[in-house]
Order: sequence, then structure tokens, then C-alpha cells
Amino acid sequence: RQSIGYKRSDPNFDFTDYTIEIENGISFYMYSDGFKDQIGGTKRRSFGTRRLKDFLAEISTLPFEMQKMKLTEIFDAYQGENDRQDDVTFIGFGFREF
Repeated sequence: RQSIGYKRSDPNFDFTDYTIEIENGISFYMYSDGFKDQIGGTKRRSFGTRRLKDFLAEISTLPFEMQKMKLTEIFDAYQGENDRQDDVTFIGFGFREF
């Protein structure tokens, strides 16, 4: 992993290129760490990567507008009365045959 756009980012870092076969129904998600790092729940722990990936798998077949609504609902419910830890950016897009 390598950050981009920070003062301490290595401008000479050698990123790896990947080729992904695009299939009907495939979806992609990009997000900042603010979602998974949010403190909340009954134990006041971070939301976590595993929980986020599991939730995305659960809602991935829904229309993106519905996914947005579900992500917002689960984030707000998990955050509860806790302060927002960080910025939260989430982008999802997919390829579907019409």
C-alpha cells in the first residue's frame, strides 16, 4: 500500500499495474479510510474492513442509489453519538448489460 497526495508520499514509488476482466454485473468500490475507521457500536470500536467488505457483498446487487442509502444508514447507525473520525469518501460504479 502507498498513499498518494500527502506531503510524505514517495513521488518515485513504483505502482503495479493490474488488468481486470470486465464482466456483466461487476462493481467497483473506492473509499477513503474514514468509513472503516469510524468508531461506534456498543463496544466503541472501528467499523472495520471485514465488516465493510461483508456489507458491500450483501448489497452489491442492489441499484447504486439503494446501495448509497444502505451505506449511509449503516454508517450513521454505527457512528451513533460518536464524533466523526475522518472524512468519508465513497465511490461505486458498475457494468451492467441493458
